[in-house]
Amino acid sequence: GEIRDASFMKGKGAIETEELIRQELNEPKAQVAAIGLAGENRVYFASIEQGRSSASRGGIGAVMGDKGLKAIAVRGTGDVNIALPDEFLELCNEVLEYIKVREEKPIPGVMPILAGLGSPQEMKIHDEKWHTESFMWGNSRHRRRDFWTEEVEKEWTETMKNAQTRLISCYNCPLKCAATISMPGVQTYMMKCFSKLTYTMAAMSNLDFGLKIAQRATEYGVDAFSAPQVMAFALELYENDILTENDMPGLPSSNEERFYWLLDRIVRREG
Repeated sequence: GEIRDASFMKGKGAIETEELIRQELNEPKAQVAAIGLAGENRVYFASIEQGRSSASRGGIGAVMGDKGLKAIAVRGTGDVNIALPDEFLELCNEVLEYIKVREEKPIPGVMPILAGLGSPQEMKIHDEKWHTESFMWGNSRHRRRDFWTEEVEKEWTETMKNAQTRLISCYNCPLKCAATISMPGVQTYMMKCFSKLTYTMAAMSNLDFGLKIAQRATEYGVDAFSAPQVMAFALELYENDILTENDMPGLPSSNEERFYWLLDRIVRREG
């Protein structure tokens, strides 16, 4: 291994950094774990982004930023030696068979996104009645029990289908718990689980907004649970005159623009 100067990557997004490193190493199959601007500035809920996954909870990206470490890149070329290969493969095949059975037999009476195996199937299944009506909106204060109408279901399903480039899975797994998301005007990125809704529900907005701002947040490298709640909390304080224009000069009037504005400042630790 070697340590390389990454000063030219300072301020680059996590996804952008991954691609830059692959180009520099001339290793298109290199696996890269990187931080974005939030990690560099040691934001408390900064994440480490890696391909189709991330380490987001607990602000671990800030640890890399504090150490001046922008990314780690690896390219495995050696064999993986297993003490009991036959027994290991037998167990793997047993698990694969179980996955197939469970895919065909979801648990009855359980909300669709949780009736199968793997992460909640937010990408594959578009029925969000349980999440949108059971979870709290805004700064975790508003419950919208009659939100999921036929009109909303149609609109959100169309938005999600248009945004998805393809469903993807972890290595060698038949379950497709994640997806590549491509929204107009922004770079393609990976999404899975509840991050599909966290920005949408915090901003009391729609899915189109949530998928767009999530791309910027992924580049910045922030936890998709903590970041939108911090922003929603800040706006609640502002609306109740606890925070004022002196605290947030230049805050836009549009609700959605306020979330972008706050995100841009949080990752730079401004204000």
